[in-house]
Amino acid sequence: MRTGAILLSFAGLLSACSSTAVGNPSTPGSNGVTAQASPTFTPAVTATPLPDVQPLGIYSGAAPDLSGLDPTQLRLMVVTGDLIPARETGHLIRVRGDWTYPLAATKDILQSGDVTFVNLESPLLPSCPDVVTGFTFCADARFAAAMQGAGVDVVNVANNHSTNEGQSGLDQTVSVVQSHGMQVSGFSRIAVVDVKGLRFAFVGMNLVGSKLDPAQLQSLVSRARSQADVVVVQFHWGREYETYPFSAAGIAPDDPKVVGRLAVDDGADIVIGNHPHCVQGSEVYKGHLITYAHGNFIFDQNWSTGTQEGVIGKYWFEGTHLAAVQYVPVRINADVQPRPLDPTTGEGAQILGRMLRSTQELAGMGKPILDGPGIDDACP
Repeated sequence: MRTGAILLSFAGLLSACSSTAVGNPSTPGSNGVTAQASPTFTPAVTATPLPDVQPLGIYSGAAPDLSGLDPTQLRLMVVTGDLIPARETGHLIRVRGDWTYPLAATKDILQSGDVTFVNLESPLLPSCPDVVTGFTFCADARFAAAMQGAGVDVVNVANNHSTNEGQSGLDQTVSVVQSHGMQVSGFSRIAVVDVKGLRFAFVGMNLVGSKLDPAQLQSLVSRARSQADVVVVQFHWGREYETYPFSAAGIAPDDPKVVGRLAVDDGADIVIGNHPHCVQGSEVYKGHLITYAHGNFIFDQNWSTGTQEGVIGKYWFEGTHLAAVQYVPVRINADVQPRPLDPTTGEGAQILGRMLRSTQELAGMGKPILDGPGIDDACP
C-alpha cells in the first residue's frame, strides 16, 4: 500500500465575491466546443474507483510515491484556487510594472502539469480603471500573457465576477485568453485538451447568484463525456469564508455536497470547487474525488490570514483513473504573489490541517464550524 499517494480509502477516513452575483450568460462561439473534438471520437470507459491507500497522506503535502505506476500512462493535472488579478492586486502589479511577478514563485509548479487549470475570477480588458476598492473587478489584459508564460492551459470563467464588465467584457476576456493559446471553459463552453494522447474535457458552472439547473449539468457532462476520456467539472459554489462546504441562502443556495455528487452521478471523473476563499476538504463519492475548495491563489483579501492562503492541487492520472494527489500550500505575499510553503511545519501544515479537519467533518467525524471566530479571522 503506497503512502503519500492519494490516501483516500475514504471508507476508513470517510465511510467576497457574493455582492456581484450573476447568472449564466451566453457564451461566445458557435457551440462552445474546442476544435479538438471529433464527431467520431469514442471515449474510454469512466475512470475506475480510487485505489485503497492511506487516508492521511493526501494532507501531508509530501510528493506521492509513483514508483508502482506506469510512467508512460501518467498525466498530471495542476489546479489553482481563485485567481483575481484586479483591485488592489491589479494596482500593485501596475506599480511594479511586471505582469509575470504574481506567478513567478509558483511558475515551476504550474509548468509541471501536463495540463494546468485555473479559475479566473475577473474580466481581462485593455482599459480597466486603476481602482483598489469595490466589488466590480477588472484586470489588465496583459495578464493573459503572464498566465500563458506560466504554463496555464485551461481558464475557467464560470463564476460570479467574470461578467462584471457585462457580456461584452466576458466575450473580450475569452478572446484575449484564446489569442494567447489557452482554452476557456465555463457556462456552456467546454474545453477539450489532448493530454499525451488522452482527451481531458473541462466543464465549468457558476452557482453563486444562480441556482443549479440539473438538466443543464447533465447535458454539459454528457457532451463532455462524448468527447473525452476524462471529464473535469469545476463549480463556483457555496458560502464564503468557511472551511466546510455550506450553502448560502439567497446567494449560493445549492448545497455543494449534493451538487458535487450529482456531477459524479452524471459522469464526472473529478469535481473541483472554488469560491469560498478558504481551503476546504475533500471526499470520495462512488470512487471519484470531490475537492470542495482550493482557497485563494491570487487575491487581495488581506484582512484575514485564511483568505491569504490556499493550495495548488496536483492530480495524477494513470490512464483514466486518478492515482495520486498532492496539495501544495501557498501564502499570498503582499497581496500579489502566492508562494509555496513548507507543508510539514508552521503555516503550511496548518493549511493542510484545516483541509484534513474539513474532510473528517465531511465524513461525520466532527461537527462542522459555521462562521468561526469572526470576519477578522476567516477560514476557521
